[in-house]
Amino acid sequence: MCGLAGVVRLTGAPLPPDGLAESMAARLAHRGPDGCGFWRGSGVELAFRRLAIIDPTAPPAPYTDESGNVIAAVNGEIYNYPELLERISERGHRVRTHCDTEVTAHLFEEEGPAAVERLDGMFALAVWDGHARRLVLARDRAGEKPLYWSVVGDRLLFASELQALLACPDLPRDLDAPALSRYLLHDHYPSPATPFRAIRKLPAAHRLVAEGGRIRIERYWSPGPSWEAPVWTDPAPVLEERTLTLLSNSVRRRWVSDVPVGVFLSGGLDSSGIVALLARAGASPLRTFTLGFSDDEFDESEAAARTAARFGARHEMERAGPAELDGALDAISRAMADPLADPSLLPAWLVSRLARRSVTVVLSGEGSDEIFGGYPTYPGHLIAERIRALPKPVRAALRRLVGLVPVTHGNVTVEFLLRRLMQGAEQPLLPRHLDWFGSIPQPLQERFVRREFREAAGSWDSDAAAVAALEGISFRDDLSKVMHLDFSTYLQDGLLTKMDRASMLHSLEVRTPYLDHHLVEFACRIPSALKVRGSRTKILLRGALAPLLPAEVPKRRKRGFSFPVARWIDRDAGGRVRDLLSKERLARQGIFDGDAVQGLLAEHRAGRADNRRPLWNLLTFQLWHHAFVENASVQAPAAVRAAPA
Repeated sequence: MCGLAGVVRLTGAPLPPDGLAESMAARLAHRGPDGCGFWRGSGVELAFRRLAIIDPTAPPAPYTDESGNVIAAVNGEIYNYPELLERISERGHRVRTHCDTEVTAHLFEEEGPAAVERLDGMFALAVWDGHARRLVLARDRAGEKPLYWSVVGDRLLFASELQALLACPDLPRDLDAPALSRYLLHDHYPSPATPFRAIRKLPAAHRLVAEGGRIRIERYWSPGPSWEAPVWTDPAPVLEERTLTLLSNSVRRRWVSDVPVGVFLSGGLDSSGIVALLARAGASPLRTFTLGFSDDEFDESEAAARTAARFGARHEMERAGPAELDGALDAISRAMADPLADPSLLPAWLVSRLARRSVTVVLSGEGSDEIFGGYPTYPGHLIAERIRALPKPVRAALRRLVGLVPVTHGNVTVEFLLRRLMQGAEQPLLPRHLDWFGSIPQPLQERFVRREFREAAGSWDSDAAAVAALEGISFRDDLSKVMHLDFSTYLQDGLLTKMDRASMLHSLEVRTPYLDHHLVEFACRIPSALKVRGSRTKILLRGALAPLLPAEVPKRRKRGFSFPVARWIDRDAGGRVRDLLSKERLARQGIFDGDAVQGLLAEHRAGRADNRRPLWNLLTFQLWHHAFVENASVQAPAAVRAAPA
């Protein structure tokens, strides 16, 4: 786990001696505190920050092949590097370290850009072939590791985090106004968009190849063929055993490390399953970490402690209250140049800080819900379709009844779910799913975002990323469609971005066993009825893990990893919400309608509605705007700046 940065002159001309690559790498020091490495060639510079996991005594990358023509830098871990090492050794290559980055350099010498398809792991990489004068950038299949890029004049810049690119003084700072519509819906900027028009994210499972003065971007993997393949017809017990075998192999590979390793343990099915498989394999020492909350409605720490004790793990827990969460928000808002409006980012930052005091690597349970059918929205779609089939007067009567239920600000209350269910029952599948998973759908955006800003943007399509994620794939049913959508958007740019940033701000590596691509491809072909049926979720995975777990774990309701956001907004300690969402500030900014935003806040605080999600979305954007626009000379489009306040 590390951070990489670099500059390539597309024309092949020498780079100016401005130290830009070094400056970008300096902004990534938190990703790699164990050393820095630089490599300079004709028209190219690579910089690397190292977090030592495998072969800690090896010098920091970049590494080269024997000829010195192929230079590689890898952020992440290549889990099949022992097999790759054997492969290149048989072909006469010799390596000096046990680092997967050096193996990658030799593999690219043999196979060129196609080599990325042989890599099994989580990675963002940069490989320069001096003989071919070709740069290859690539990301892993699920998008666990980030990679940003930009073209400034005739220079291609790239780095592990967006703020590193902002070290370039010539990089345009104009906002990507059309992409704001997608942020407001999804709570993040879906790839390839970022807040800045000049900066793009390389999407997961893609490679960028720059040669001959041109850039091409191509996809090298997709779960699409697995969704289209025939479903498995084996009996459920056979599929459970195959699931357990694939997951066990994935956990085993991700446990390999030359530094201490632990597990994030929530007490739920996914993380408990990882701990159970490690215990069965005899992993030692087994260390687990969890975060408790002062609000009992959000706290799962006792369940996590019981699970840890069941498997003899050394368990560590910290409890977070309002002061700790406020501190986390302050720290994160100064470091997230690509805003992410997921409240669980705060507890993820806090539990990462806890774990880093004892270990350098942790395993985590992200990805299970998207491939095995774990979200409550999935059975929600089945129920919504039944409601949608009822006569219109009956649906209207149900909506009136639900409207009589008092609004509360608790953690995923029955009232909250009922209201969302009845709203969704009036919509087709895709709009319904986006409303359930998103914060501010397009009709609401047209109320809150000023008309002048939307018109200056030129286009305003909040659903564009979701529609693009589904193109070209023939899904067998609606459940497969929404699971793929969540894998391609919410998981990639939401959950995995959250975990990468929260952990790397503490120089902690997080590995996700459920995202092994062999397991993903297998899970796509599991019949939907073995994932979701009635109100049950993750049916097959629960069956596979149940024999290994305490009886209470597979039965536990999914609660999510969040904190009392609605009550935090009500409390507004220090007046942060009042200041950032004030009419005066919004008028100066020229993006949002101050009266509409204040109305949303007043409605929430009066208890007439639970508006936590749109308010947190807007608050996160305002924190980002304050840190990276107001204080960094970043400007909105000229037409917007000229709009009357």
